[in-house]
Amino acid sequence: MDRRTLRDRVIRDTRGGPSGLLDHRGKGRPRRLTQGRQAALQAIVGKAADPELDGLDVYVQPIPRLVELCPLVWERFGVT
Repeated sequence: MDRRTLRDRVIRDTRGGPSGLLDHRGKGRPRRLTQGRQAALQAIVGKAADPELDGLDVYVQPIPRLVELCPLVWERFGVT
């Protein structure tokens, strides 16, 4: 362990006690889709796709691919 690492850990221990030495993860960026929109997207992916309605190529693969879902999500939810 080098001096800087030791110094950083001593500072963290001094400020927060033993629990200050644990790594605290950030919350991350907020989700782009709300819970309701996520449920709607799961319903789209889970149902049998209609190629004329959804514009998905169901004959190539029964589960929509990401390449096919991206434009659909943009059109319906305005999210990239």
